[in-house]
Amino acid sequence: MLAAAATAPARADPRPLPFPTQDATIIYQTITARRPVTLTFRFRVSPREVRTDIGRVVTIVDITTGHVVLLRPAEHRYIELPGSVGRTMRNLGLPDESVTYRETGTDTIAGHTCTVWRAAVPEALSLCQTADGLNLRLAASRHGKAVAMVATRVTLAPLDPALFQPPPGYTRSEPPPEMLQALRRRQK
Repeated sequence: MLAAAATAPARADPRPLPFPTQDATIIYQTITARRPVTLTFRFRVSPREVRTDIGRVVTIVDITTGHVVLLRPAEHRYIELPGSVGRTMRNLGLPDESVTYRETGTDTIAGHTCTVWRAAVPEALSLCQTADGLNLRLAASRHGKAVAMVATRVTLAPLDPALFQPPPGYTRSEPPPEMLQALRRRQK
Protein backbone atom coordinates (compact mmCIF):
# COMPACT_ATOMS: atom_id res chain seq x y z
CA MET A 1 0.00 0.00 0.00
CA LEU A 2 1.41 3.38 -0.98
CA ALA A 3 1.04 6.36 1.31
CA ALA A 4 0.55 9.76 -0.25
CA ALA A 5 3.11 12.31 0.84
CA ALA A 6 1.58 15.36 2.46
CA THR A 7 3.01 18.56 1.09
CA ALA A 8 2.15 22.17 1.71
CA PRO A 9 0.55 23.81 -1.31
CA ALA A 10 2.98 26.01 -3.22
CA ARG A 11 2.17 29.68 -3.11
CA ALA A 12 1.35 31.17 -6.50
CA ASP A 13 3.59 34.17 -5.82
CA PRO A 14 6.40 33.05 -3.50
CA ARG A 15 7.67 35.93 -1.42
CA PRO A 16 8.81 36.67 2.11
CA LEU A 17 6.10 36.84 4.75
CA PRO A 18 5.19 40.42 5.70
CA PHE A 19 5.30 39.70 9.46
CA PRO A 20 6.43 36.82 11.71
CA THR A 21 3.87 34.15 12.56
CA GLN A 22 5.00 33.83 16.20
CA ASP A 23 6.29 36.14 18.91
CA ALA A 24 10.06 36.50 18.83
CA THR A 25 12.98 38.50 20.15
CA ILE A 26 15.89 38.86 17.76
CA ILE A 27 19.26 40.33 18.69
CA TYR A 28 21.02 41.74 15.63
CA GLN A 29 24.55 42.99 15.09
CA THR A 30 25.26 45.55 12.40
CA ILE A 31 27.96 44.26 10.08
CA THR A 32 28.74 47.30 7.94
CA ALA A 33 29.13 50.03 10.53
CA ARG A 34 32.55 51.27 11.58
CA ARG A 35 31.72 50.18 15.09
CA PRO A 36 29.24 47.30 15.32
CA VAL A 37 25.96 48.15 17.02
CA THR A 38 23.67 45.70 18.82
CA LEU A 39 19.96 46.03 18.03
CA THR A 40 17.08 44.26 19.76
CA PHE A 41 13.85 43.73 17.84
CA ARG A 42 10.75 42.21 19.45
CA PHE A 43 7.89 41.05 17.23
CA ARG A 44 4.47 40.51 18.81
CA VAL A 45 1.99 38.76 16.55
CA SER A 46 -1.30 39.74 18.20
CA PRO A 47 -1.62 42.62 17.82
CA ARG A 48 1.06 43.13 15.16
CA GLU A 49 3.63 45.21 17.05
CA VAL A 50 7.36 45.76 16.78
CA ARG A 51 9.61 47.12 19.51
CA THR A 52 13.16 48.16 18.65
CA ASP A 53 15.79 48.92 21.27
CA ILE A 54 18.60 50.82 19.61
CA GLY A 55 20.98 52.72 21.81
CA ARG A 56 19.13 55.09 24.13
CA VAL A 57 15.87 55.09 22.18
CA VAL A 58 13.10 52.51 22.14
CA THR A 59 10.58 52.61 19.30
CA ILE A 60 7.23 50.81 19.49
CA VAL A 61 5.13 50.54 16.33
CA ASP A 62 1.65 49.09 15.93
CA ILE A 63 1.93 47.77 12.37
CA THR A 64 -1.84 47.73 11.83
CA THR A 65 -2.63 51.30 12.92
CA GLY A 66 0.79 52.87 12.35
CA HIS A 67 0.76 54.29 15.91
CA VAL A 68 4.33 55.00 17.07
CA VAL A 69 5.67 55.54 20.59
CA LEU A 70 9.26 56.69 21.17
CA LEU A 71 10.51 55.91 24.67
CA ARG A 72 13.37 57.89 26.20
CA PRO A 73 14.30 55.66 29.18
CA ALA A 74 17.03 57.97 30.53
CA GLU A 75 14.47 60.79 30.79
CA HIS A 76 11.45 58.65 31.75
CA ARG A 77 9.56 60.27 28.85
CA TYR A 78 7.73 59.14 25.75
CA ILE A 79 6.48 60.76 22.56
CA GLU A 80 3.51 59.55 20.52
CA LEU A 81 3.55 60.11 16.76
CA PRO A 82 0.67 60.13 14.26
CA GLY A 83 -0.39 56.80 12.75
CA SER A 84 0.74 57.75 9.27
CA VAL A 85 4.36 57.75 10.49
CA GLY A 86 4.42 54.07 11.41
CA ARG A 87 3.02 53.01 8.06
CA THR A 88 5.98 54.65 6.30
CA MET A 89 8.73 53.26 8.53
CA ARG A 90 10.91 50.84 6.56
CA ASN A 91 13.62 50.16 9.12
CA LEU A 92 11.72 47.62 11.19
CA GLY A 93 13.23 44.50 9.73
CA LEU A 94 10.07 43.78 7.73
CA PRO A 95 9.81 43.12 3.98
CA ASP A 96 8.18 45.80 1.84
CA GLU A 97 5.00 44.18 0.48
CA SER A 98 5.02 46.42 -2.61
CA VAL A 99 8.36 45.02 -3.83
CA THR A 100 8.88 41.90 -5.95
CA TYR A 101 11.34 39.39 -4.48
CA ARG A 102 13.05 36.34 -5.93
CA GLU A 103 14.35 33.39 -3.96
CA THR A 104 18.11 32.89 -4.41
CA GLY A 105 19.09 30.16 -1.92
CA THR A 106 19.21 29.21 1.75
CA ASP A 107 21.47 29.89 4.70
CA THR A 108 21.70 29.08 8.41
CA ILE A 109 21.91 32.01 10.83
CA ALA A 110 21.80 31.86 14.63
CA GLY A 111 20.91 28.16 14.37
CA HIS A 112 17.87 28.72 12.10
CA THR A 113 17.53 27.89 8.41
CA CYS A 114 16.36 30.79 6.28
CA THR A 115 15.56 31.50 2.63
CA VAL A 116 17.57 34.23 0.92
CA TRP A 117 15.42 36.73 -0.97
CA ARG A 118 16.57 39.52 -3.27
CA ALA A 119 14.33 42.44 -4.13
CA ALA A 120 13.82 43.85 -7.58
CA VAL A 121 14.22 47.53 -6.67
CA PRO A 122 16.71 50.20 -7.75
CA GLU A 123 18.69 49.85 -4.53
CA ALA A 124 20.25 46.51 -3.60
CA LEU A 125 18.08 44.78 -1.01
CA SER A 126 18.24 41.25 0.36
CA LEU A 127 17.01 39.36 3.38
CA CYS A 128 17.19 35.87 4.81
CA GLN A 129 13.85 34.81 6.29
CA THR A 130 12.77 31.69 8.17
CA ALA A 131 9.62 29.79 7.17
CA ASP A 132 7.78 31.53 10.03
CA GLY A 133 8.70 35.04 8.85
CA LEU A 134 11.71 35.90 11.01
CA ASN A 135 14.23 38.03 9.13
CA LEU A 136 17.66 36.90 10.26
CA ARG A 137 19.76 38.96 7.88
CA LEU A 138 18.93 42.21 6.13
CA ALA A 139 21.17 44.11 3.75
CA ALA A 140 20.51 47.21 1.68
CA SER A 141 22.51 49.63 -0.37
CA ARG A 142 21.24 53.01 -1.49
CA HIS A 143 23.14 55.90 -2.99
CA GLY A 144 26.40 54.06 -2.37
CA LYS A 145 25.75 53.52 1.34
CA ALA A 146 25.49 49.93 2.57
CA VAL A 147 23.62 48.90 5.69
CA ALA A 148 23.39 45.33 6.99
CA MET A 149 22.48 43.46 10.15
CA VAL A 150 22.55 39.80 11.06
CA ALA A 151 20.82 37.94 13.88
CA THR A 152 23.10 36.64 16.61
CA ARG A 153 20.35 35.25 18.86
CA VAL A 154 16.70 34.33 18.33
CA THR A 155 14.26 33.64 21.16
CA LEU A 156 10.83 32.26 20.31
CA ALA A 157 8.49 32.90 23.25
CA PRO A 158 5.34 34.88 24.05
CA LEU A 159 6.07 38.53 24.79
CA ASP A 160 4.66 40.54 27.68
CA PRO A 161 2.19 43.15 26.36
CA ALA A 162 3.70 45.67 28.83
CA LEU A 163 6.85 45.77 26.65
CA PHE A 164 4.74 47.55 24.01
CA GLN A 165 3.43 50.32 26.26
CA PRO A 166 5.10 53.29 27.98
CA PRO A 167 6.17 52.10 31.44
CA PRO A 168 4.34 53.42 34.50
CA GLY A 169 5.84 56.70 35.68
CA TYR A 170 6.87 57.89 32.20
CA THR A 171 5.69 61.38 31.20
CA ARG A 172 4.21 62.10 27.79
CA SER A 173 5.95 64.83 25.80
CA GLU A 174 4.87 66.55 22.62
CA PRO A 175 7.02 65.80 19.58
CA PRO A 176 9.32 68.70 18.69
CA PRO A 177 7.98 70.62 15.64
CA GLU A 178 11.18 69.93 13.66
CA MET A 179 10.65 66.18 14.19
CA LEU A 180 7.13 66.38 12.78
CA GLN A 181 8.34 68.46 9.82
CA ALA A 182 11.09 65.94 9.03
CA LEU A 183 8.60 63.05 9.23
CA ARG A 184 6.17 64.84 6.91
CA ARG A 185 8.98 65.37 4.36
CA ARG A 186 9.82 61.64 4.47
CA GLN A 187 6.19 60.75 3.75
CA LYS A 188 6.12 62.70 0.47
